[in-house]
Amino acid sequence: MIPVSLKIKGLYSYQDEQCIDFSKLTEAHIFGFFGSVGSGKSSILEAITFALYGITDRLNERGDERSYNMLNLRSNELLIDFEFKTGSEENLYRFVATSKRRKRFDDVTSIERKAYQFTKNEWQPLESVDAEKIIGLSYENFKRTIIIPQGKFQEFLQLSSTERTRMLKELFYLDKFEFSDKVAALLSEAKTKLTDLQARIDMLGTISPETIQVIEAELAEMQSQSKRYETNLKGLAEQENAFLQLKKLTTAIKEQTAQLNRLQEQAAHFKQKKEKLEIYEYCFTTYKPLFERKTELLTFINKQENKLNESKVRIHQFEQELEKKYIDENRIKQLLADREIQFKKANELLTVADVLTKIADLEKVKKSNNDGSVLVEKKEHECELLRSTINNLKQKRQEYKKKQPDHTALLQLNDWFNANLQFQKNGTEINGKISLRKQQIASLESSFAEKLAVENCTDLQLNQNGNSVKKQLESSISLLENNQQILNEEHTHLLAFHKLGDFAMSLQHGEACPLCGSLEHLHQFETGNNAEKLQHVQEQLAAIALKLKSLNYLHTEFNQLNTTIQFISTDLDHLSTELEKHNQVVADHHALFKWNNYDKNDPSKVQQEIQQWNELKQQIDGLDEQINKAENDEQEQLKTLEKWKERLQEVKAKNNELEGAIAALSTQLELLRVNDFINDNPPQLRNESALIKEKIASAEQEMVQLKLNIDEIAQQLNQTKGNLSADQEQLHQQQHLLQNLNQQIKQLLENEVQLSELTIIETLNNRLDVAFERKAINEYNLQLNASEEVLTKLKQQAGDKEYNESDHQEIINRINGINLQLEELNRSIGAKAEQCDQLKQNLLELTRLTIENEKLSKRKENLDTLSKLFRSSGFVQYISGVYLQNLCEAANDRFHKLTRQQLSLEIREDNSFAIRDFLNNGQLRHVKTLSGGQTFQAALSLALALADNIQQLTHSSENFFFLDEGFGSLDKESLQVVFDTLKSLRKENRMVGVISHVEEMQQEIEVYLKIINDPEKGSRITKSWEN
Repeated sequence: MIPVSLKIKGLYSYQDEQCIDFSKLTEAHIFGFFGSVGSGKSSILEAITFALYGITDRLNERGDERSYNMLNLRSNELLIDFEFKTGSEENLYRFVATSKRRKRFDDVTSIERKAYQFTKNEWQPLESVDAEKIIGLSYENFKRTIIIPQGKFQEFLQLSSTERTRMLKELFYLDKFEFSDKVAALLSEAKTKLTDLQARIDMLGTISPETIQVIEAELAEMQSQSKRYETNLKGLAEQENAFLQLKKLTTAIKEQTAQLNRLQEQAAHFKQKKEKLEIYEYCFTTYKPLFERKTELLTFINKQENKLNESKVRIHQFEQELEKKYIDENRIKQLLADREIQFKKANELLTVADVLTKIADLEKVKKSNNDGSVLVEKKEHECELLRSTINNLKQKRQEYKKKQPDHTALLQLNDWFNANLQFQKNGTEINGKISLRKQQIASLESSFAEKLAVENCTDLQLNQNGNSVKKQLESSISLLENNQQILNEEHTHLLAFHKLGDFAMSLQHGEACPLCGSLEHLHQFETGNNAEKLQHVQEQLAAIALKLKSLNYLHTEFNQLNTTIQFISTDLDHLSTELEKHNQVVADHHALFKWNNYDKNDPSKVQQEIQQWNELKQQIDGLDEQINKAENDEQEQLKTLEKWKERLQEVKAKNNELEGAIAALSTQLELLRVNDFINDNPPQLRNESALIKEKIASAEQEMVQLKLNIDEIAQQLNQTKGNLSADQEQLHQQQHLLQNLNQQIKQLLENEVQLSELTIIETLNNRLDVAFERKAINEYNLQLNASEEVLTKLKQQAGDKEYNESDHQEIINRINGINLQLEELNRSIGAKAEQCDQLKQNLLELTRLTIENEKLSKRKENLDTLSKLFRSSGFVQYISGVYLQNLCEAANDRFHKLTRQQLSLEIREDNSFAIRDFLNNGQLRHVKTLSGGQTFQAALSLALALADNIQQLTHSSENFFFLDEGFGSLDKESLQVVFDTLKSLRKENRMVGVISHVEEMQQEIEVYLKIINDPEKGSRITKSWEN
């Protein structure tokens, strides 16, 4: 994350809006925020963390009334506006936090946070204000790696192993190495599959290849028998086929004979059909066109006569309608004779209506003039009362103002008492730590004394010189070890004698000795009381071993105790020094108390006066609101009064205007007088005028339409008469053609013998499908000839053979019997073949399942091993240790150089940090034994290593962090180490912001912001490059 800009307003000591542009600061890589204690330096970092996470360590969200206490007492609005870049693409984000003070001084709205991303050249709001999703860091880890607040810089170095592991797990998302649940699921799945496989194997049972071979032999014998049956069936099928052919031939001869008889019976019918078809074809060809033409002429003549009658009726209608139109035309001409006078009357009616309207308006204007004068006088009186109220409120406000105490002095006193309270808390905390350290030393000494008593070493006293105790323990251990060596030699000698005695006892008379070969064993070796001596030496050795174990344990415990007491004593010395410095700071702070009217030990008077000032301030603010409201009301009333006066002048002008207009309109009347219509309604007069004009316009329009209708009807009458003459001429022509056609038909019928006109008409009306009838006759003749030929051929094929049904049935019965036997045999063959195939498949499946079972068993064993490996987050802790070791190695690259190759960081087995001291033969020691400057170097090296890893994790091009560390508790030598360390960072591409009140630190950093807390204006920010 790289900061871009920050705006602060109304936050803690920041009264007015202050802006920080980080571009100049980040260009310098190392920059600082400097100012005295309480100037507002740390508030800048708190503003950033609060904008991003909505959390502040200084105040709780509910119990501490966070919204009220974060807001500056002289401000009515809180604003934090923070812009930053993050990610590999350096996306620009903006987080804003705001709140406002309501009318009551201690009523402050809850702080509202919003988030935006800059895309498409504008700020787009984000649904979530969770900065962790954007930056990739939780609030706690953000304070450990990006913005490190006061007292937290050394936290990572001094965290417990558990807390440090949890931090690394969150920072580097080590949850991805948490495989225990996945392995458990896979193991459960493998066990289920194994159970299923075993059940399937058990279901298949025992299958051998020999069983399959026996079944295959039985199947081969059955298939051979089936082939013999099929050979017999083939011969019988040929005989049965010959019988079938003869049977079909006999049946065909019978059917063909019957068909021929049926065709011969239809001969007379088809002969009559042929004669009828020939007569129809003659009539159709000779007479049909003549009769159709006659029908057409008769139809046309009939239609033409009807058309002539219709034309005569229409001519009569047109003549009657034309006569009516001429009557209407004469009526309208008479109506339009006096239209000029009617138009003038209509216009004067409109003028009279206008005069009556203006007379009514004049009455209303006169009434408004009288009412307005009364309202203006009333409004002037109200304005005078408001002015008097405002003067009284201002006088009362001035009286409250004189009663208020000096607010600046109260704020300074309040700051002094708050700082003094903090000093008291710090002093109590330091004294508590000193008491705790002393108690720890006493507890350790008491615990060791108890261990001495348990181990029966009361002769060693812890209050003796430490080196003396250590020498006594080492001397006792050395003496016991020497005694142990002597006894071990004696034990070996006695044990050899004991073994030799056992050997002598095992010799038998007459058997050769393995050592000398003698058959006689005179004067055998005797051990005497050797066994008792051996047991006594063993008991002494056991006692010495027990004593040595006790003394070694005490020696180890004493070394650890001595190291711990030395470390606590060193810390106690540091705390004593810190207490002396604290007492000096308290004395300096008390010297700054310059208010003689107040007791430095009694802050209650200051709190009472602050409360009094706030109460008076609320009363003054209330009066200010009343004065503002009254002045606003006065302005509104004056504006209203001015508007009413202007309106009154407009009313008078309107009165004069209406009187002149009435006089002018009255002079325009010639036919009518206004007094005749004084009681009439103007809208009715306008309607009457409109009706007169509408009646004249309607008559003129009706006259035009009548002339058009007369012309149209006359035209239609003439056209109808012309059409009547033409239709009469055409009718005479068609009648002449019909007469000629009748004469032609009469001449043709005179030559016919059998046919009359009626017979011909009936024949033509009974229509025949000539092609269909002729086709049917031809098909009959073809069927008759073909049937005769087929019957002759069938008789030739049959010859002298005759079909015997009983012989045929015998062959069929034999075939059916063999088929039944063959069908039964085939069923047996199918069942046997299916059994054989099933056994083969089961054998293959059994082999496959066995192989799969072996693989799954091996997989289960592997998963069992993995389950033990990943149990209880063990693998995550191992990976965390790897990450921590990598961080330590990366930090050592810098720390080893900063300490001039004298010190390096190492990781213990419990993942805690230790220091390898190369000035003391590379011995390990606790990190808390480092000096202040060395602790800063170690913490800075780890912080930079963490920052590098975070940069890689978030794919950022640069890394950045703030360090809010006062450095006021460091001595000059340690402070110089810090200076030298920070100077070395200038050569690297890093961005580090340092916040401190130490003046010497400001001289070492060129680019910085200076924060000054002005008593009247609050915290102000100045830039070093603008001075």
